[in-house]
Order: sequence, then C-alpha cells, then structure tokens
Amino acid sequence: MNARIRIIAALVIKDIVLIFRNKLFLLITIFGTIAYLAIYFVMPTTVNESIKIGLYSDTPTVPPVFAQLIAGQQEGLQVEQLDSDQALRDAVDNGQYLAGIALPADMLTSDDPQIQIYARSDTPAEVAQQLEFMVTELAYLQAGQPRVTSQDVIPPDFLGAQIPMRNQMRAILPPMLIIVQLFGLATLISEEFEGRTVRAVLVSPANIVDFFVAKGVFGVGMAFGQGMLVAIIIGGLGTQAAIVILTLLLASLAITGIGFLAGAFSKDNMSAVSWSFVIMMALLMPTMTALAPGAASVWVKFIPSYYYADTIHRASNFGMGLSDLWSNLLIMFGFAAVFLTLGVLALRRKTR
Repeated sequence: MNARIRIIAALVIKDIVLIFRNKLFLLITIFGTIAYLAIYFVMPTTVNESIKIGLYSDTPTVPPVFAQLIAGQQEGLQVEQLDSDQALRDAVDNGQYLAGIALPADMLTSDDPQIQIYARSDTPAEVAQQLEFMVTELAYLQAGQPRVTSQDVIPPDFLGAQIPMRNQMRAILPPMLIIVQLFGLATLISEEFEGRTVRAVLVSPANIVDFFVAKGVFGVGMAFGQGMLVAIIIGGLGTQAAIVILTLLLASLAITGIGFLAGAFSKDNMSAVSWSFVIMMALLMPTMTALAPGAASVWVKFIPSYYYADTIHRASNFGMGLSDLWSNLLIMFGFAAVFLTLGVLALRRKTR
C-alpha cells in the first residue's frame, strides 16, 4: 500500500511540474485569477432595493386606490404615472421600470375590467407573482371583486437579483476558475500521449490504476484548490459553507472527467487547446444565467455549470440549506459520476 501511495504521489508531482512548465496555462491561471479578483473587489457593494413600477390609466382620472398608491410611495416601491400605454411599454422595455400596470378605460364602470401587467421576461417569477397579487388586491378594493390580468412579456434585458453585484460574483468566480482547469488537464493528457510519456509510465512499476488515480488527484486537486482559495478570499462560503464546499468538490470531479474526455479525444496538443476552449465557453455561459433565472433558457439546465453557480448563489447569498438545494446537489453528483466514468473509459481505451 505504501509503495502504491509513493508511486501515485510521484506521478502527481510529475504532473504538477509539467503543468507549470506550460506558459499559456500559467498565464491563464495566475493572471486570470488576479484579474478576476480585481474585478470582484471593484464591484459595487450596495444595491438599490427600491422597485420602480410604471402606471398608465386610460380613465379620465386615476382610480382612487391607484392614485393613493402613486401618492403614498410605500417603502421599497416607487410608482410613477405615464401618459400613454405605448410610453409604458417602451419604458418597461428599456429597463426604466421593473414592470408596468395599464388600467383600461372601463376600470371604473365595468364589472370585469382587464388590467394589463407588462413584465420583462427576465423579471424574477417571485416579483411578477407578488405584483399580480398586489394588483388583484387593489382591484378588489376599488371595485369589490378581484380582477387580474394577463401578462405581456416584453423582450429581455439583464436584471440581476436585488443583491450587490459583488455578492453575485461569489457564485461565478469559483466555478469559473474550476472550469478553466480543464484546459490544463486536457492539454497535459494530450501532451503525454503525443510524447509517449504514458507508455513510459505504464512500463514502470506504475500500473494503469496508479495512472488514473494520479490524474484524478491532480485534476481534482488543482480545480478544487483554486476554487476554494478564491471562495475564501471573496467570502463566498457564507453561512452554508458545507454546501458550497461540496458544490466545489462535485464541480471539480465533473470538470476532471470532462478534462479526461477532452484529452482522450484530442489527436495533438493543438486539438486539445481547441476542444478545451469550446467546452469552456459552453460551460461558462450558464454560470451567468444562474444569477437571473428568469432569463435562462431551458437548455442551460442540461449543462452542469448552471447548477454550480445556482447552488453557490442560493447558499452563499441567501443562506439556503440542504432542504432547499438537495435536488441541485443530486444533479451535480450525477453529472460528476457520468463524466468521470466516461472520462476514465475514454482514457482506458486510448492507453490500449
């Protein structure tokens, strides 16, 4: 057992030495990390919690209940009146208002007036539901019976959660750095096959199991280490540190498996670089949409990186625990198991 551990340790040390000879990897890792941290620390630490809503009334005078809403300006809610329905739609479309309320001409006379709510497609579902509930209650107060509304969705623009932008970056940076590590692992594996280093290793006292274990320890260690380091620096562990750490570990396992696949299917170092770049771009995009779930397309939920950012975002910024995030963790475990299995099988086939 001790002999096997020494062999695996020697292989891991060899990989570390080789990877740090790769100048492109060093550039991406060291300067990239510094740049990401610099961006994080210049991000604003405060956010305007006030929700702005536009209101247009096609009636001669604004119904009293809604007029009180404009005049009263409840804490955290700012309502402004506009002159036309089109002006309201344009203002919502341009991001001036989170949503808009359009009152019909028969608001004061009809038994069933149709109040229109204009909301952007990236408006958080919780906000849209609360707005609909508020309009229902106001309509009830005005006419004695509830009447809502249909929703018109206006083309999207980015709208983040009501937390400081710096805090939102806590969910992006650690997974981003973990994802970047697949570049180093894929190019390392490709170089070893191209230079026949793998054959040399396998005719030494090391066997195929030692080779896979060493590559796994190296890949997971590099990815998890950098992700954890950045998470600690930016305060990304939050009150649910165990969930964040587990998420980073599952992400590192999955990325290691993907790195195995990219390295195994690459014919040479240039193809490994190309494959790594394409895969990294595909994995990095969903991490952004996790911060604005309303703007996310259905397809991003088939990519594991969406769940890394989403889980860290909810755990670190909102304090959500296992009862809220168990499904995300289960999905991430599944991704890690599948990619590691496929990666090992692909490498095993290439070593024959």
